Amino acid sequence: MHPEDVGLPLYGDRRRVPGLRREELAQLAGVSISHYTRLGQGQYANISIEVIDAVGRVLRLRAEEREYLHNLVRPPSTASRTRSGAELRTLRHLVDSMTAAPAYITGRYGNALAWNRMTALVLCDFDAVAPGRRT
Repeated sequence: MHPEDVGLPLYGDRRRVPGLRREELAQLAGVSISHYTRLGQGQYANISIEVIDAVGRVLRLRAEEREYLHNLVRPPSTASRTRSGAELRTLRHLVDSMTAAPAYITGRYGNALAWNRMTALVLCDFDAVAPGRRT
């Protein structure tokens, strides 16, 4: 997008890069330059949904692009998702197939979920540790 595409005046005819400047996009979205800068830098902690929507509106993002932007800033929670038995079996098979080096898989809280023979020999024999203490 260019300034003239959105009704902004051109200040000089020379720009280092084509398109809207950061300040122009922030102005059009009605957000502070610091909010927009933080968004561009990936510092999403204090960015509201309204700011994300405003930026998407100014950039004229399609629905799927807006959804992608929202998911970048506020990823969908995976905390409640549990792995299926088939997924865990596949992961265990992958770890078991690694025979030249220790390999193990940890859960969200660092608990050991799967490990190979080399892990048991070199690092820790998780089979000898109570399941609640495998961290």
